[in-house]
Amino acid sequence: MKKMLFVNVGGSITDRRTWSGIPFSLYAEMSKLYEIETCEINLSKSFFDMVSIFFRRYILRQSVDWKFTRRFAKKASRILNDKINSMSEKPDVIFAIGSAGIAYVTTDIPIVYFSDAVLSCMINYYYFGFKDAEVKEYNEVQKNALDNSSVIVLTSEWAKNAAVNDYGISADKVKVMHFGSKMHSEVTPRAHDGINLLFVGADLVRKGAKIAIDAVTKANEMDGSIHYSLHIVG
Repeated sequence: MKKMLFVNVGGSITDRRTWSGIPFSLYAEMSKLYEIETCEINLSKSFFDMVSIFFRRYILRQSVDWKFTRRFAKKASRILNDKINSMSEKPDVIFAIGSAGIAYVTTDIPIVYFSDAVLSCMINYYYFGFKDAEVKEYNEVQKNALDNSSVIVLTSEWAKNAAVNDYGISADKVKVMHFGSKMHSEVTPRAHDGINLLFVGADLVRKGAKIAIDAVTKANEMDGSIHYSLHIVG
């Protein structure tokens, strides 16, 4: 059986709460195909890191995000380098979730990089307030991770187009694999009246729960012949 080094930055791979259980589900499926060793990179800030962040935020007035910085990525990549060098049997492939661990890694082992987006399409869409100097630094980290990867797996054409157009990555290198259900139990339909709607999201404010509530309220006001019920899991 081929050997894989499964890398995750931030959180435990086997904890279903980490990134909504995506690493857990991927690990479970990969384990059917590979002998897996894990590398979990959970970095805490050193005193120097905190001083640096303070300086950038309150002196340079930057809205610095630690996990995107060059310093964070170099630390994460160093951990991965050390992990690879300590392995008695080198893996056939590295599967990496997140860019930081592979941005400055030095290895000839093929890397499969998995993400739901690249940074360029998230700025002013999901992340706000970055200044030009920050964007330049964070894009360097992202570009290095993409360049170091043998295969890039993204979850939408939107993300793939950003990787190709914004970072100059060959389209042949980028594969699209859409997110699927991670449910581990069967759902048995039950007879009911009206229309049931399900809203799922841990961060209800950011995920737009109020929009869903307002939409269902409006639907019930507009059409009295059908009752719409909204069920929220969060």
